[in-house]
Amino acid sequence: ILYALENTREYTSPNQYISIWKYLIYTYICKLMIKNGNVDAEIRKKLSKLYADNSSTALNKLIQKWTSTDFGMEIMGCGFNFSREQNSTTITWFDSLEILEQIILDYCDDSKYFIVFDELDEDYKNFTSVVEETRYKSMITSLFKCIYDIRAKFDTEKLHIYPVAFLRSDIYDQITYSDKNKWFENTINLEWSTEKIQKMLAHRICVAYGCPVRNFENAWKLIFSTDKVPMGTQKRKELSIYPYIERSTEMRPRDFIQYIKECVRIAKDEGTHPITPQIVKDADDDFSEYLKRETIDEIYAVLPEIQEIFGILSTIRKQRFNFEEFKKEYDKSVAQGDIPSADVKKVLLKLFDSGVIGNIPRIRTKAIFKFSEHSPRFNFNETMIIHRGLFKALQIY
Repeated sequence: ILYALENTREYTSPNQYISIWKYLIYTYICKLMIKNGNVDAEIRKKLSKLYADNSSTALNKLIQKWTSTDFGMEIMGCGFNFSREQNSTTITWFDSLEILEQIILDYCDDSKYFIVFDELDEDYKNFTSVVEETRYKSMITSLFKCIYDIRAKFDTEKLHIYPVAFLRSDIYDQITYSDKNKWFENTINLEWSTEKIQKMLAHRICVAYGCPVRNFENAWKLIFSTDKVPMGTQKRKELSIYPYIERSTEMRPRDFIQYIKECVRIAKDEGTHPITPQIVKDADDDFSEYLKRETIDEIYAVLPEIQEIFGILSTIRKQRFNFEEFKKEYDKSVAQGDIPSADVKKVLLKLFDSGVIGNIPRIRTKAIFKFSEHSPRFNFNETMIIHRGLFKALQIY
């Protein structure tokens, strides 16, 4: 529906969807103004006539209604005095956009209004044509340009209108726009450090226990033993439970929550408390399967043959490998008709973007993954390593 509402009259690609994004944002600002007791009661009454309670109506249906000519006339008939349009017999949603903007400028209070966009990767996939890919990227580019324009306009008017868009970094990196650098000051990279993860876990654990929030060390002891996890074939190495869990995750909160849930499930079955190092090791198998499923769900749209790719990694059966080793097994699978032919480097880049593989630089011993460093670049000439959290699911030991 949004793709059909491009504005090529005023904008060229990739900006042709700015108008419809603005229209949606302004619409929701007006709907929020209805609920805000600080806004003049008469204004809220007029807006209520326009936007009846439609919280149960699907957004696609609402967009169709809001962009209809009839709705444009409803805006004119709800009591706002805009002389330019009063003699018009038809009001398009383009005209309505200007009216809604003026309503906000004239009547919005000094409250903070947030309009949040999420799941923008729902239409991101292995595009079958350049036209399809270009259209999607134009839609995303238009949204970011729209947000930038709205922030600039309403900041000048001292109004607190804050559209916020969440987008995967690998998609954001593909946006090519001449003024993209101007967005930098309004862009926040969501990165999770060990400190942030531990603070989150302390909060979650204490909420679950119904106790005042403690520091991480004390909260962690509520459920986990202080004993260390034995490692290595001779069990001569030891690692505390938290770092042992951390190295299997992709530093996402949901990974830690899932791993802990697996530990709790096993501990409850065994009637054990606190959770022991052995339980943490036993939970590794199920967590690895979880991480594999999560990865498939995330990457399948752009790499439909991900199951077969995982099969290749299992066939190599090594934690570390080089480009030639992967290419050899990949070409063999293509020759057998198991997977379609594709640029091997692009496949590896997709695996890197999704956290499946990383690099081990020659001058460092620590692996570099997409999620572990700020904007890392993948190096095809360096040793590649599979993420540890996938070892068990891929039968790599």
